[in-house]
Amino acid sequence: MAGIEELRDRIDSAEGLSQVVRTMKGMAAVNIRQYQRADESLAAYAATVEQGLQILLSTAGEAIRLREDAGGADETALAVVFGSDQGLVGQFNSRIVRHALDELDALGLGRDRRRVLAIGRRLAGRLAAEGEDIVETFDLPRSADAIAGHTRRLLPAVQRLRDRGAGRVVVLHHLPADGASYRPVTRHVFPLSLQWLAELRGRPWPGPSRPMVRIGPEAMLAHLVGHYLFVSLFHAFAGSLAAENASRLASMQAAERNIDDRLAALRATYHRQRQSQITAELLDVVAGFETARK
Repeated sequence: MAGIEELRDRIDSAEGLSQVVRTMKGMAAVNIRQYQRADESLAAYAATVEQGLQILLSTAGEAIRLREDAGGADETALAVVFGSDQGLVGQFNSRIVRHALDELDALGLGRDRRRVLAIGRRLAGRLAAEGEDIVETFDLPRSADAIAGHTRRLLPAVQRLRDRGAGRVVVLHHLPADGASYRPVTRHVFPLSLQWLAELRGRPWPGPSRPMVRIGPEAMLAHLVGHYLFVSLFHAFAGSLAAENASRLASMQAAERNIDDRLAALRATYHRQRQSQITAELLDVVAGFETARK
């Protein structure tokens, strides 16, 4: 059985660890909100892109060639998968890998007809171990302010692979769910959904007059599609990073509960032993007093 001093040392260590865990839990909660605000900050930009597509479709819709069919004999699919390179996130990478593999298999394309851009080096290792063709690996931003820069670095790789025949582009990542949890999601970025484009075209225009389109429809479409892709990738970065911190928050909450339980047990043992020690000391005093009286 541990002595009084050893128990005191264990309690001090556990209390110090508890403080570290509480700090990390607070940081994770702050980071979740930080990345959610970054995502929300893009709302006006995304709305402007949609309005640009709306104007283009309503004024030159017949002149624009759009296709929604995918999966032809020579077509490849590009998957952009977002993971984590940080620790204390539980099964974060494992779950998105499993989700990505299931989703890619559901597309009906063999592994020789799909390519992967991995966001996160740990994630890339897991995907490669599953036999996926990792075309390129990208680092994750360390703050919300860095998301735009990382998105701009990722954008050319996606566009280059699209030019090489990747007619279908899917983005797979986690999003925060209720409480300190998260869930995997799949966003089919390309080909553009004809149903979504038809809905855009039919929306009422918010202003009194519609702007004029002064460049060719195909050039305008390519320009807007680039912005649409930026929005899609930015959303994925922000959502995945918020989910990563939700996973870390859940891990810290579980660790905090375990430490609190351990502290309660240590303190109870310490108080019992301390009480026994005090009782023994009192008995020694009484015994000495009785001996002195005799």
